[in-house]
Amino acid sequence: MRRPIQWVGDKMPKLSGHLPATPKHEWLEVVKYWNTGGRGPVWFVGDPLRSDLALIRGPRRPVLYRWPFRFKAMVGGARPDELDWHVFDAPDWYLGEGWSITPETAGVAAEDRRGPGYGAISGWIRRSPGPLTLMIGGRNLGAGGLPAHVHVSLDGANVVDVTAQPGFFLHMTTVALPAGTGNYAEITVQSDSQQVAIEQFDAQPARQVVYGFGEGWNEQEYNPKTGELWRWSSDRSAIRVRSAGRSVALSLEGEIEAASTSHVVVRTANAVAAEFDVGRSFTRTVIIPSALLPGPEDTITIETSAWYVPAETRWRSRDRRRLGLKLFECSITPAS
Repeated sequence: MRRPIQWVGDKMPKLSGHLPATPKHEWLEVVKYWNTGGRGPVWFVGDPLRSDLALIRGPRRPVLYRWPFRFKAMVGGARPDELDWHVFDAPDWYLGEGWSITPETAGVAAEDRRGPGYGAISGWIRRSPGPLTLMIGGRNLGAGGLPAHVHVSLDGANVVDVTAQPGFFLHMTTVALPAGTGNYAEITVQSDSQQVAIEQFDAQPARQVVYGFGEGWNEQEYNPKTGELWRWSSDRSAIRVRSAGRSVALSLEGEIEAASTSHVVVRTANAVAAEFDVGRSFTRTVIIPSALLPGPEDTITIETSAWYVPAETRWRSRDRRRLGLKLFECSITPAS
């Protein structure tokens, strides 16, 4: 953006400051700004191929700037190129170093040797009245078969202790934000194992919808050449959700590889919410009424008839995972 800014000259919008852009840690400069009392709106111009802004949860969606044609290599030298324009003003929460929310941030955490097993990792949650729904999940990657212990604190007071068996774990709970000074409460996560990675996180007032990926899901994957993120389901995958008494919309966008079609069934504990057939690529939204989500916490399962084990179909593969739906989007939002 340097040359376009020079061209615009005096016509540039007046800014109160300009934050450094430290390579691989650009988001961390925004964290430092907020933690030192900065409260003005932050403009963050992001590379669409990057996923590190998953470490900041803001209420606004970014404005996406994309070339309006297919063969983008023809303008590969143009600057600025495609970009995402984020405006952060009082984010719901933001996270510091050591969190593995996306494969990219997991790589940065591993390179920096930061994580809950190397010392406490921190985030900051905007204070609000009333109880808070806290969702935290990840993996215990230890090879010895031993459980790991994860401790979560808010403003220094312990609120959650999780025993993480080898493999995936997910914990959802209701906590009270402690009274304190400042707009944000500090959350810290620490573990007795360096093999623990925190891959899922959310914190919202209890009246909001919060969900997490539970049993039957595979780890998130990332293509650095395209910026695409996806998560493979298995033949049966569970989403745990706290819907706050609302109807919700389950949005799915993805592909299948095992067959040309697949029969998909979406269930709750009480009933079948929807069933339909999908092709090689698909987009589908399922409305799940509040009557099917009666509990403080419910489970939505996605079943697919088409799935495969790569090691059984590709002779060089040792991948024993059950791969069902390759989902670029799998989200739950209030239906109204």
